[in-house]
Amino acid sequence: MMLLPSQAGMLLMRDERDLDSAFSQRAPYLFQGDHSERVWDQGTRSFMCSRRAEVFKLWVALQRYGTDALAEMHDYFCDLTRDFHACVDSHPEFETLHEPESNILCFRYVGTTPRSDEQLDALNRELRERYNASGEGWITATNLAGRRVLRVTIMNPRTTAADLRDVLDGLATIGRRLAHDARSD
Repeated sequence: MMLLPSQAGMLLMRDERDLDSAFSQRAPYLFQGDHSERVWDQGTRSFMCSRRAEVFKLWVALQRYGTDALAEMHDYFCDLTRDFHACVDSHPEFETLHEPESNILCFRYVGTTPRSDEQLDALNRELRERYNASGEGWITATNLAGRRVLRVTIMNPRTTAADLRDVLDGLATIGRRLAHDARSD
Protein backbone atom coordinates (compact mmCIF):
# COMPACT_ATOMS: atom_id res chain seq x y z
CA MET A 1 0.00 0.00 0.00
CA MET A 2 3.01 2.29 0.30
CA LEU A 3 3.91 1.85 -3.39
CA LEU A 4 6.16 -1.03 -2.39
CA PRO A 5 6.40 -4.69 -3.32
CA SER A 6 4.85 -6.99 -0.75
CA GLN A 7 8.20 -8.16 0.59
CA ALA A 8 9.38 -5.05 2.36
CA GLY A 9 9.45 -4.28 6.00
CA MET A 10 11.26 -3.51 9.18
CA LEU A 11 11.10 -4.15 12.86
CA LEU A 12 11.97 -1.34 15.25
CA MET A 13 13.35 -2.25 18.63
CA ARG A 14 13.86 0.08 21.57
CA ASP A 15 16.71 -2.10 22.83
CA GLU A 16 18.87 -4.01 20.35
CA ARG A 17 19.39 -6.78 22.93
CA ASP A 18 15.70 -7.70 22.46
CA LEU A 19 16.41 -8.21 18.76
CA ASP A 20 19.41 -10.34 19.63
CA SER A 21 17.43 -12.56 21.96
CA ALA A 22 14.64 -13.02 19.41
CA PHE A 23 16.64 -13.81 16.29
CA SER A 24 20.28 -14.23 17.18
CA GLN A 25 22.25 -16.86 15.30
CA ARG A 26 25.82 -17.88 16.00
CA ALA A 27 26.70 -20.36 13.27
CA PRO A 28 30.50 -20.67 13.33
CA TYR A 29 30.69 -21.05 9.55
CA LEU A 30 28.88 -17.72 9.06
CA PHE A 31 29.88 -15.29 11.75
CA GLN A 32 33.19 -14.75 13.45
CA GLY A 33 34.17 -12.51 16.29
CA ASP A 34 33.85 -12.19 19.99
CA HIS A 35 30.29 -12.72 21.25
CA SER A 36 30.63 -9.71 23.53
CA GLU A 37 31.46 -7.34 20.63
CA ARG A 38 28.77 -5.14 19.12
CA VAL A 39 27.83 -6.66 15.78
CA TRP A 40 27.02 -4.35 12.88
CA ASP A 41 26.20 -7.19 10.48
CA GLN A 42 22.40 -7.54 10.71
CA GLY A 43 22.59 -11.03 9.22
CA THR A 44 23.14 -12.33 12.73
CA ARG A 45 19.81 -10.84 13.78
CA SER A 46 17.60 -12.19 11.04
CA PHE A 47 16.01 -15.57 10.55
CA MET A 48 16.69 -15.05 6.83
CA CYS A 49 20.39 -14.66 7.60
CA SER A 50 22.17 -13.24 4.55
CA ARG A 51 19.16 -12.15 2.48
CA ARG A 52 18.95 -8.60 1.22
CA ALA A 53 17.88 -5.86 3.59
CA GLU A 54 14.22 -5.37 2.67
CA VAL A 55 14.02 -2.30 4.89
CA PHE A 56 15.78 -0.19 2.27
CA LYS A 57 12.65 -0.28 0.10
CA LEU A 58 10.69 1.20 2.96
CA TRP A 59 13.41 3.75 3.69
CA VAL A 60 13.43 4.90 0.05
CA ALA A 61 9.62 5.28 0.02
CA LEU A 62 9.71 7.33 3.21
CA GLN A 63 12.51 9.51 1.83
CA ARG A 64 10.84 9.95 -1.56
CA TYR A 65 7.24 10.57 -0.51
CA GLY A 66 7.40 11.45 3.18
CA THR A 67 5.10 10.28 5.93
CA ASP A 68 2.45 12.95 5.24
CA ALA A 69 2.03 11.93 1.59
CA LEU A 70 1.93 8.23 2.47
CA ALA A 71 -0.64 8.88 5.19
CA GLU A 72 -2.72 10.94 2.76
CA MET A 73 -2.58 8.12 0.23
CA HIS A 74 -3.68 5.60 2.90
CA ASP A 75 -6.61 7.85 3.82
CA TYR A 76 -7.54 8.10 0.13
CA PHE A 77 -7.62 4.30 -0.17
CA CYS A 78 -9.78 3.98 2.93
CA ASP A 79 -12.17 6.74 1.77
CA LEU A 80 -12.45 5.10 -1.64
CA THR A 81 -13.21 1.76 0.02
CA ARG A 82 -15.99 3.36 2.08
CA ASP A 83 -17.41 4.90 -1.11
CA PHE A 84 -17.27 1.50 -2.81
CA HIS A 85 -19.00 -0.04 0.20
CA ALA A 86 -21.85 2.45 -0.27
CA CYS A 87 -22.13 1.53 -3.98
CA VAL A 88 -22.19 -2.19 -3.23
CA ASP A 89 -24.63 -1.72 -0.36
CA SER A 90 -27.07 0.22 -2.56
CA HIS A 91 -26.87 -2.25 -5.46
CA PRO A 92 -29.79 -4.72 -5.37
CA GLU A 93 -27.70 -7.63 -6.70
CA PHE A 94 -24.93 -7.47 -4.09
CA GLU A 95 -24.61 -7.67 -0.35
CA THR A 96 -21.91 -6.16 1.79
CA LEU A 97 -20.54 -8.31 4.57
CA HIS A 98 -18.84 -5.74 6.78
CA GLU A 99 -18.13 -2.07 7.19
CA PRO A 100 -14.65 -1.41 5.83
CA GLU A 101 -12.00 -0.61 8.42
CA SER A 102 -9.19 -0.17 5.91
CA ASN A 103 -8.71 -0.51 2.15
CA ILE A 104 -10.28 -3.98 1.96
CA LEU A 105 -13.92 -4.85 1.31
CA CYS A 106 -15.60 -8.25 1.11
CA PHE A 107 -18.99 -8.61 -0.57
CA ARG A 108 -21.14 -11.14 -2.45
CA TYR A 109 -23.13 -11.27 -5.59
CA VAL A 110 -26.61 -12.50 -4.61
CA GLY A 111 -28.59 -11.72 -7.77
CA THR A 112 -32.31 -11.10 -7.70
CA THR A 113 -33.66 -14.59 -6.94
CA PRO A 114 -33.19 -16.53 -3.72
CA ARG A 115 -30.34 -19.08 -3.63
CA SER A 116 -28.85 -21.29 -0.97
CA ASP A 117 -25.48 -20.39 0.55
CA GLU A 118 -23.90 -23.26 -1.36
CA GLN A 119 -25.34 -21.98 -4.66
CA LEU A 120 -24.11 -18.47 -3.86
CA ASP A 121 -20.65 -19.85 -3.04
CA ALA A 122 -20.47 -21.56 -6.42
CA LEU A 123 -21.88 -18.51 -8.20
CA ASN A 124 -19.35 -16.15 -6.59
CA ARG A 125 -16.48 -18.53 -7.30
CA GLU A 126 -17.42 -18.70 -10.99
CA LEU A 127 -18.14 -14.96 -11.12
CA ARG A 128 -14.65 -14.12 -9.93
CA GLU A 129 -13.03 -16.49 -12.41
CA ARG A 130 -15.06 -15.16 -15.35
CA TYR A 131 -14.57 -11.53 -14.39
CA ASN A 132 -10.80 -11.92 -14.06
CA ALA A 133 -10.64 -13.82 -17.35
CA SER A 134 -12.60 -11.05 -19.09
CA GLY A 135 -9.71 -8.62 -18.77
CA GLU A 136 -11.99 -5.88 -17.41
CA GLY A 137 -10.35 -5.96 -14.02
CA TRP A 138 -9.05 -8.19 -11.28
CA ILE A 139 -10.48 -9.03 -7.89
CA THR A 140 -9.62 -11.65 -5.33
CA ALA A 141 -11.81 -13.89 -3.22
CA THR A 142 -11.71 -15.41 0.21
CA ASN A 143 -13.83 -17.36 2.66
CA LEU A 144 -15.56 -15.28 5.29
CA ALA A 145 -17.68 -16.93 7.97
CA GLY A 146 -17.59 -20.14 5.92
CA ARG A 147 -18.90 -18.48 2.74
CA ARG A 148 -17.13 -17.71 -0.55
CA VAL A 149 -16.94 -13.95 -1.05
CA LEU A 150 -15.49 -11.43 -3.45
CA ARG A 151 -12.73 -9.21 -2.10
CA VAL A 152 -11.23 -5.94 -3.29
CA THR A 153 -8.09 -4.38 -1.90
CA ILE A 154 -7.62 -0.82 -3.08
CA MET A 155 -3.97 0.19 -3.23
CA ASN A 156 -3.31 1.87 -6.54
CA PRO A 157 -3.31 5.67 -6.18
CA ARG A 158 -4.70 6.00 -9.72
CA THR A 159 -7.89 4.11 -8.78
CA THR A 160 -10.98 6.31 -8.91
CA ALA A 161 -14.59 5.94 -7.78
CA ALA A 162 -15.52 5.57 -11.47
CA ASP A 163 -13.10 2.63 -11.78
CA LEU A 164 -14.82 0.92 -8.86
CA ARG A 165 -18.27 1.52 -10.33
CA ASP A 166 -16.99 -0.10 -13.53
CA VAL A 167 -15.84 -3.12 -11.51
CA LEU A 168 -19.25 -3.43 -9.87
CA ASP A 169 -21.06 -3.04 -13.22
CA GLY A 170 -18.79 -5.64 -14.83
CA LEU A 171 -19.39 -8.08 -11.99
CA ALA A 172 -23.16 -7.50 -12.16
CA THR A 173 -23.23 -8.13 -15.92
CA ILE A 174 -21.34 -11.41 -15.61
CA GLY A 175 -23.33 -12.36 -12.50
CA ARG A 176 -26.61 -11.91 -14.37
CA ARG A 177 -25.36 -14.11 -17.22
CA LEU A 178 -24.27 -16.81 -14.79
CA ALA A 179 -27.56 -16.64 -12.89
CA HIS A 180 -29.51 -16.85 -16.15
CA ASP A 181 -27.43 -19.83 -17.33
CA ALA A 182 -28.03 -21.58 -13.99
CA ARG A 183 -31.81 -21.14 -14.34
CA SER A 184 -31.65 -22.53 -17.90
CA ASP A 185 -29.94 -25.74 -16.73
